[in-house]
Amino acid sequence: MQMVVSEVYQEKKDRQMVNIVGGPGTRIGLSFRVGQLVFAAASLYVMVGAKEYKKFIPYSYLVYANGFIILWSFISACLDKYALRQQLDLQGLAAIRFIVPVNLVAWFLSVTAASSSSGILTYIVYDFPVCSVEDLPCFEYGIAVIFAWLSTVCLSFSANATVVILYKKLA
Repeated sequence: MQMVVSEVYQEKKDRQMVNIVGGPGTRIGLSFRVGQLVFAAASLYVMVGAKEYKKFIPYSYLVYANGFIILWSFISACLDKYALRQQLDLQGLAAIRFIVPVNLVAWFLSVTAASSSSGILTYIVYDFPVCSVEDLPCFEYGIAVIFAWLSTVCLSFSANATVVILYKKLA
């Protein structure tokens, strides 16, 4: 009897929605996903529009990372919107166990792409002034890196919220 009662209690505990700002299935979470989608798309648009970005490996990496982030952000934003309309709970243990690893991989890609692109931008603008010699669109590179960092900030809030929810579900 004790085992059955504890299993029912655990099941009710898993069904409870944890109130974390930016979690999946919330309005603020949807705004974070739309923000990361818009900023990653803007970064991708500016970077692909700039000529000769393929000369620098971090900029190519930024393009590929933004492509993945756009795809994941669109999928998770659609899930959030559907959950809000149907009043579904996306904070169940099974859903969170799927969302957390993908959010962390997307966050890792975003941070590494933005930081390496920032590093190469600093290098070609200040340390080894290639922009003035080779007529590279360094301004566009800088704008793309700024958008990438804004996408990373939105993704950081989203990933942090899902990790906290997973922690509270498992604790």
